[in-house]
Amino acid sequence: MKLDSVITEPETIDKILKHIVHTGGRDPFEPRGPPGEATGPVEGIA
Repeated sequence: MKLDSVITEPETIDKILKHIVHTGGRDPFEPRGPPGEATGPVEGIA
């Protein structure tokens, strides 16, 4: 993964977060538990 840019303007960050919440996405700053257990084999691993 490569970092291409950084958003530092609070107004822009607020707009992005409001859009995520409005479209049903998860708030990236909301705490969450550990991932669940895998239910099957992972593709691409031999």
